[in-house]
Amino acid sequence: MQTVTPKTTDQLRAIFGLGRERGHDKESLMEMAGKRLSELSFDEANGLIVQLGGEAFGSPPAGGGVAGLAGRGGGSGHVAKRTENYRKQKANVKTLVTAKQLRLMKDLADKRNMSQIGLASLCMRIIKRSAPQTTAQCNKVIEALKSMNARDRVKEAA
Repeated sequence: MQTVTPKTTDQLRAIFGLGRERGHDKESLMEMAGKRLSELSFDEANGLIVQLGGEAFGSPPAGGGVAGLAGRGGGSGHVAKRTENYRKQKANVKTLVTAKQLRLMKDLADKRNMSQIGLASLCMRIIKRSAPQTTAQCNKVIEALKSMNARDRVKEAA
């Protein structure tokens, strides 16, 4: 007889969080699951998370589903973004630049009335590319633009 692994607390948090983002209340989530959320198994909870547009959790926690004994999170595979980024940095994984970072870089350049060509020229001087491809490259340009803008504010104040 195969034992059913119960869902984790982190899975329930994910279900309620994703449900709230999509305008579902507890009753509609139970309707989607087909039963009470407290009765879901690990795999059923993962199915509901995926159905709500989330990312499925990794393997169930060891020890028969006793969450919380293996440290924070119970080994469910869910880690904070900060921890994930730290682990990537330690493993020397290069992260591609995001649209949010590119927008910030463009906004900082706009404060200096810098054209696209001027921004590309600045990128060439700093990172030896016309546009950043990784987060680290973009951060270098962003920090340079922040420093330039700060120096301009000091000059204006004097």
